[in-house]
Amino acid sequence: MAVASPSLLAKAVRRTRALPQAEARCWRLAAGFGLATLVGYGGFPAFGYMFVLTTLILLMPPVPAPKPGQVVQLLIIALVAVAWGAILGQLLFRIPILGLLLLAIGLSATFMLQVSKPAMAPVASLLIIGQTFVPVLSGPTPAMGPLFFFIMAGGTIFAVSISWLVQAFFPERAAPPVPPAFTGDIGWVGLRGIMIMLPPIMLALTDSGFLPLLIKGSFLAVQAEATTARYQARELVGSTLMGGLIAFLLWTGLRLMPDLFVFALLMATVGLIIGRNLYGVTKTRQPFTFWQAAVVTMIVVVGPSVSDSTFGQDANTAFMIRIGLFIALSIYAVLMVALLDEVRRMIRARRARN
Repeated sequence: MAVASPSLLAKAVRRTRALPQAEARCWRLAAGFGLATLVGYGGFPAFGYMFVLTTLILLMPPVPAPKPGQVVQLLIIALVAVAWGAILGQLLFRIPILGLLLLAIGLSATFMLQVSKPAMAPVASLLIIGQTFVPVLSGPTPAMGPLFFFIMAGGTIFAVSISWLVQAFFPERAAPPVPPAFTGDIGWVGLRGIMIMLPPIMLALTDSGFLPLLIKGSFLAVQAEATTARYQARELVGSTLMGGLIAFLLWTGLRLMPDLFVFALLMATVGLIIGRNLYGVTKTRQPFTFWQAAVVTMIVVVGPSVSDSTFGQDANTAFMIRIGLFIALSIYAVLMVALLDEVRRMIRARRARN
């Protein structure tokens, strides 16, 4: 039996490596989701959803796993992001106007980087977390700054380890896709992002319970630029509703069988089903960004609710409040984007007349 086991494992690896590329991506996402949920919530229930989200950021794009040199770069960026976030936190609570101004400048630059260079998404995500989560947590409690660095660094190493593991079974054989060159107005990207993020930031500064709203807001800011004006309302609000529906179904199943292994299995199942839409195995009219936003919504709705239930809080009420807030934020994002686009159109028309 001991001789047969390695042979069976080698045969299984050869079989998974022979899968069509799109199928391999689906199984890679499912395996990563399941492992991240199992280990993240098993070891760090308070921030389990952050570990799952970090894994999602690395696994969802159809690119190879990060190389060791890239991992070192991510850890350095995490350190810089936390240090800058800790400074912002003190400024926000001591000199609010200066703190908000620097926060707006930093987030604008980050959104412009992420939209103009999609390959920098992991870097931009760390910078966004460092400039939003860290100030909210470390402002009133400076000791949270170093702690959050270890959480971010640990989450990055954790996500990379899972990425390496699942890519060993389901490798990315295709060359990384070349994203189209950005042709929009980069300055308006930063302004859009700040205006969409303003309500989540103000709410989180008053109550750290609104931290998941920061994640949703940052994804909405990027998603608003990734879709055309005609489909923005359908994609921004529709993806939030889809994510809320998936979260509700998953939460219902978890309430029937509240177990960590069941949770991991449900997350893996969601990853497999959504992956088929993401990577074109199942034909759908919705683009990649729609399903990506739906998965993010699902994670930041269900994840904190699981943490709430672990610590004896009213998870059901918090679950419904989060869904309502995410839908409200999505509608606000659509209206704000429409308003800014109209302002830009008026400015251009006035310049043309002059």
